[in-house]
Amino acid sequence: MSLLTRFEREYDAVRRFVWFRPAAWGASVLLAALVAGAVLLADGRWLSLPRVVPFALWGALIGGAIIAWRRARARVAHDAARVVHAAAVEEELGLREAQLRVILELPDAGSWTTRAVERVAGRVPAADAPLAA
Repeated sequence: MSLLTRFEREYDAVRRFVWFRPAAWGASVLLAALVAGAVLLADGRWLSLPRVVPFALWGALIGGAIIAWRRARARVAHDAARVVHAAAVEEELGLREAQLRVILELPDAGSWTTRAVERVAGRVPAADAPLAA
């Protein structure tokens, strides 16, 4: 298995893992808001409130979900960036700074890149070991 294939496989696993935290957080906040709304508006209490209150609560819930989604997406885009993961792999393997990132950006640039991939692959652990812990 080539170095680039291993990197892509590990990068996909990291990206899935990074998405888990915001998804779990968003689901728990949404569930808590739904439970709070059900308790506050149960037994017909919403009938004694002004007409706009239930709509305002649902609007706030939907607006909060949209804001949380956008923030989570921005955070994941940063945390799961290929450059960030490549920097972590370089640090873990003791490579020079940007040595792996250059190979990832120029995968088919000719003999220079092929030689660089071979040199870096020589410093990488066995195929079954992860590139970065």
